Amino acid sequence: YMGASSALRQALIAEAGAISPLADLLRTGSNKAQQQAAAALGSLSESPAYQLPMVKSGVIAPLVRLLREGIDDAKIRAAACLTNLCAASPQARAAVADAGAVPLLLGMLSVGKTQTAAALALARLCASHEPNQRLVASEGGIAPLLGLLSCANVAAQIEAASALAELAHRNGPIQTAIVKAGGIPALLALLTSRSDGLRAQGGLAVGRVGWRHAENQEAISRLGGLPLLVGMLAGGSSPDVHAMGSLAIGEVCQANPSNQQAVADLGGLAQLVVLVRSAVEQVRVEAAGAIWSLAHQNHPNQLSLASAGAIAPLVALLASGGARGQEHAANALAALGSANVDNQAQITSQLVALLGSHSGVEAMGTGYR
Repeated sequence: YMGASSALRQALIAEAGAISPLADLLRTGSNKAQQQAAAALGSLSESPAYQLPMVKSGVIAPLVRLLREGIDDAKIRAAACLTNLCAASPQARAAVADAGAVPLLLGMLSVGKTQTAAALALARLCASHEPNQRLVASEGGIAPLLGLLSCANVAAQIEAASALAELAHRNGPIQTAIVKAGGIPALLALLTSRSDGLRAQGGLAVGRVGWRHAENQEAISRLGGLPLLVGMLAGGSSPDVHAMGSLAIGEVCQANPSNQQAVADLGGLAQLVVLVRSAVEQVRVEAAGAIWSLAHQNHPNQLSLASAGAIAPLVALLASGGARGQEHAANALAALGSANVDNQAQITSQLVALLGSHSGVEAMGTGYR
């Protein structure tokens, strides 16, 4: 089957019943055989269809043992497989942590060859999983991840920023701990990188650290973060940078009049109106979220955003976006119209036109209320 695609090869191997014997080999084979089994399982685990069957086959414990006892190449392959398996379910993420992976992955952060794989695995372990977030933080994970942000390996920097973003996600105590450990200057430094991938991940992490945290929002502003975030909106940046810059601005300005005003003074409102018309849906969605945040209970920003033409593209997003896009568009329109008769008139006119189409009727059912 040498000419088959990678996905077809994976299907043929899995359907031939290879998962169970590979799991056995991982448990009982020689060092070389275990490394090869980890590589094969890692390849199979890239397909979501095989992740849960692999978890059920008992591969997690021997993969974690490889993290402890294997050579660096074996550790990298084991970490990559565990990273994929974490996507299977929250229960899989819990099982990987319960098997003792966290301290081993944190130890791998200090070895250049294994840093990227370890940081990526930690990010996946913590994704939408509060117990794992607490575990990584309590095991001392914040400091080495912050340290990795200044290493010479861009891939490792990106994954460290991703891990910090997942650690901080909707977790106030960890958001506070990251800032106390010196996280804001380290994360803001990423926003000036020549790597768009690093700028995007840095923006996401800054936004997650600032989410619903007034002290962190103020610290981000005080340390010069707002000009850097607005700079991410400029033309010439990648769509990921535009999207994550918009997301971060929305989080850092949420219920924060001072930051709302600062972004307006920096010219961010007009740039967001440009981005909410982007050809890339993710950019439109996150720009709409930022407009929602900036217009919320802020009359001058309501006027400026409406004058810049924000209402029409928001209504268009309400009609054609996915669930997150419709939520952001609906709330942005509500924020723009709140206690603002002129904006209410514009929004009503646009929504009446929207109701004339079938897609508009459907959007109204789930979006603007």
